[in-house]
Order: sequence, then C-alpha cells, then structure tokens
Amino acid sequence: MSTFSTQNNVLDRSGETRGRALPSDDAVRQDYQLNCLNTVEQMQSLQREWEELENRTAGSFQYFQTYQWCVDWCRTFLAGAKEQQRTRPMIYTLVVDGKLAMIWPLVIQRQGSGIRLLTMLSDPLGQYANILADPDLVDPALARQVWQSIRKTPGVDAIQLLRFPTTSLVADMLGNDGYEEKAVQEAHYFDFSAFDGWDDVHASLKRSARKNRNNRRNKLAQCGTVAYEWAIGGTERYAELVGAALEMKKVWLHEKGLHSSALSDELATGFLANLGGCAARDGMPPQGATAHVLTVDEKPVGVEIGMVLGSHYYSYLGAFDWQWRDCSPGIVQMEKTQQWAMENHIKTFDLLGDPAAYKSNWSNAVQPLRSVTVPTSLRGFVYAAVWRARLRPALKRAAEAIGPDGRKTIKGLLKFSSGRPSASTSDDQKTS
Repeated sequence: MSTFSTQNNVLDRSGETRGRALPSDDAVRQDYQLNCLNTVEQMQSLQREWEELENRTAGSFQYFQTYQWCVDWCRTFLAGAKEQQRTRPMIYTLVVDGKLAMIWPLVIQRQGSGIRLLTMLSDPLGQYANILADPDLVDPALARQVWQSIRKTPGVDAIQLLRFPTTSLVADMLGNDGYEEKAVQEAHYFDFSAFDGWDDVHASLKRSARKNRNNRRNKLAQCGTVAYEWAIGGTERYAELVGAALEMKKVWLHEKGLHSSALSDELATGFLANLGGCAARDGMPPQGATAHVLTVDEKPVGVEIGMVLGSHYYSYLGAFDWQWRDCSPGIVQMEKTQQWAMENHIKTFDLLGDPAAYKSNWSNAVQPLRSVTVPTSLRGFVYAAVWRARLRPALKRAAEAIGPDGRKTIKGLLKFSSGRPSASTSDDQKTS
C-alpha cells in the first residue's frame, strides 16, 4: 500500500507521523514514500542521490531545482534567526522502489501581510517553479496522488507556484486546481538543435536584424579594442564579473526609475558570486554558473550571468555600463554569448519568463508558462481570489503606465503581500 510519511515528523507537530493510505490503482505505482526535508544538513545527506536525479532527468527549465542552487540559497538566506522564524524549507522527496524518484524544493514563507505561503524555494531569485522527477518512476497519475498529499500540509494558507512550464509534471499535478494568473506568460528561447554552426544561425536572421547587429559591432569597435571572455562559476574571475554585473544593473535601474528588492539585497550578490561550475567534458557543455563579459580596451562594458544544466543555458541576468549605452554593448555581448553557447554544444538558449520586447529578436521558440495560487484556508482564498487574481495585476498595469515617481509608490503597495520581494519584472531581470 502507498504510504505518506515525513522525515523528522516535519508535517506533524504532535510527534507522530500521520500516514494516509492512498487508494490502489493499476495506473499508480505502489510502494512509494513521500518525505520532507527541512534543514541544510538533511539536504546535504541527500546530495549524491539529488545530483544523480539531476543527471537522469537533465530536462529543460529545471536548473532552479538543482542541489547546488537550493542548498546555497538556504545557506545564504536562512542563516539568521529572523529568517528561520519566517521561512521554513519544505524539500519534498519521493522514493519509489527504494530509489529517489522526485525532488520538489518548496518553502513556507510568512509574508508581510501574515499570509503563510508554500511556494518555490528561492523565489524571487529562482525563475521556474518546476520539479525534478524521473519519468520512468513517476507518471502523472502518481504525481497527482503526491500533490493531493502535499496540499494538505498544515499551517499553510495557500500554495503559490509561479512560472512553471505548461508541459511540466507540475502542470499535470495541479490540473485545474487554484486560481491561475490571466496575463500571458511565456519563456522565449533559441533552439539551436536544427543548426550546424553559428554561421547558419546568423544566416537565419532577417536581413534587417543582421544589418543592425553588424552596425552595432562596428560602432563599438570604433571606440577601442573589443574582446569577449567567459568564466566558470567557482573562480575568482567569475565572482568579479558577478559583482560588476550587479553594480551595472543597479545603475541602470536607478536611471530608469525602477527598483529590484531582490537585487538590492546584499545577500544576493554573495549568493550569485559563490555559485560553482565545472568545465566541459564528454562532449557536454560546461555545467553550473557562468559569467560572460564584453570589454573595450580591457574595460567591462557588458556582463551576463548565466547557468547551464545539461544542454540548456539560462540567460539569467544581463547588464551594461550606462555610460556606454549609446554604443549598445548589451546587444554585442548577447550575440557573443549566444555564439559561445552554440559552439559549446548548448541546444537551448533560455531568455527566462519575464516579458520584454527585445526577447523576440533573440529567440526562435516559446514555452508557455503558468502561475497558479491554490488556497488552503479562508485567508488564502482572499489572497488568491482577490489580491493575486485582481488587485495586484491592476496595480502592476498602473505602474507600467505612469512615470518613475508614481511607479515607486505602487511598487511599495505591491510588496505588501511579501516578506521577501515579489518576482521581478523583465526590466529588473535583464537588459539587452
């Protein structure tokens, strides 16, 4: 019989593990166990199995569920006593036939309004509320059974899952549950799989796009010696470039009258700078964190932070020196980074899910996304049905329509529901 249990009784504060026998079904695997990890020590004890699961799945849109990202986030942001009181990791693991089959890194956060949300671990720095699951061991029917157990987690007002792919197992698990955000959400990406080399990619562009990029490169070259380099996570050069990128981004946000609470948090710089990576091997791309820089006479003018999982590259954050804005260093840097990706066996160059007009110029495919809030209490119903579904979208539309001063006022209102900042907009996250 299928059972539901927890590690260290984290879901049952009475001291007993509350198991719930699930109905037998020929379409659902039997003999599985659902556990929940709450501490970094428990996560570390699962490192080998977690990383093996990453290698077995190696799917798209799953970097933000990797062991390194999740453990480093917990070490960085949950070190203080105040954060530990407000935030509780809930790393759900599913064991099938004695083998780790699924990991879903979530977290309970007490928001500024008092609402307790079960949401994606690392939000808003993380970008996709996805799941790691072995498709040979976890099918949609079993995943749905697991979801029915997780949604009964005590002490939670709502479960909020932002920006998960419509093709993901998460989408299968939720079905039509909850309140879905109506705004169109999609991740633009460039699929390199049909191209033999960078020249083919360049030739596939519209004539106007090729001409525009050539003009930008030539204009920048007139300013000095242009060079491109990249660094792997875990190196001193990588950490330097992360610091440079965030400083550039902060200046850009200031000049645009925008604010990103996530990036203004000093802990975010250390977290991103400490991410590791490993060199390419066995015909695979480099893995983990990377940083890419465009220099003019050895001065950084454009920097991008990215991550790789399998053959999927995540273009996480781009920034440029504001004083060089008329020379379009961000465009030249993006082109160089896409060329690097193509030449390093990357198949998918992901521009992430935040909306921005420029992304259509750097992509040839789109992955639809969903954001859903499932209430589990009356307070959660008000949060999901009134605030998240109606009031918050209206305030965001107003913020986009007014100037910088008014935008700052509305952004303050938008944060009322968050202890941590809400997911950043495209302007907060990336610039070309």
